[in-house]
Amino acid sequence: MAKGEITVPAILLTWNPDRFSWDDLRKNANQVAKTKKLETRWSCGNSKNIPIGTRFFMVRLGVEPKGIIGSGYTLSKPFKDKHWERDNDIALYVRIVFHMLKENPSVSLRELQRKLPKVKWNPQASGVSIKDQNAIKWLEDIWEQRTQEEKSTIPIHENTENIDFKEGKRIKYEATRIERKVQAKKICISHYGSSCAVCGVTLSEFYGPIATGLIHVHHLNPISESDSERSVDPITELRPVCPNCHAVIHLKTPPYRIDELQQYISEHNSK
Repeated sequence: MAKGEITVPAILLTWNPDRFSWDDLRKNANQVAKTKKLETRWSCGNSKNIPIGTRFFMVRLGVEPKGIIGSGYTLSKPFKDKHWERDNDIALYVRIVFHMLKENPSVSLRELQRKLPKVKWNPQASGVSIKDQNAIKWLEDIWEQRTQEEKSTIPIHENTENIDFKEGKRIKYEATRIERKVQAKKICISHYGSSCAVCGVTLSEFYGPIATGLIHVHHLNPISESDSERSVDPITELRPVCPNCHAVIHLKTPPYRIDELQQYISEHNSK
């Protein structure tokens, strides 16, 4: 099996607000934001062959905003229990653990359908498998990127006086990492220098010698949009950018262009 290939299958679990009122969604999302964990059960449609440890993504359907709002892993094989909607029927469920849950989608249904139109992103029932390995890889990458960029779902007005903010818990999970070549970064910095291509800052001028040569490198053509490995020209496709500008560049997808961000800076500082 090739290096980096995903071995755990992935499924879509669905939530339709028109059919099921998730009254505790905000509370649950806040819990996951704090603890990185929420165990529950969820309907898996007619899918009976879902191994323990299967990767799942929760997709909100029905009414806008539609798209991916959560992810995690299954904790059990499918089991039968009383139907969540019809009292006289039986349904299949699977126990799951959320490691990420949002009130609103981080990846919209329209984006999913536009990027990977062959995948059925709006299934009629939960438990449908994503068979396309490239689709799983792309979704893992874009989901990780978006959820890292977004602010916490915990409201800023929440009373935090008596909250114990524990950190440092080790959570083991399988994910896809896009490999980047250190040598390409070195060539880029050697050519352009270590000043930010957006704002012009040189970190060593602010922090002193400890930050000499410290700079991020930005891909002008996002490597996460490639479905497979590709060659990168360090001179034409990479630019040095400071951490702050790099974070702002990726506030949207597709990312802001360097000249576009420079224009925002210029307009803001001219007021």
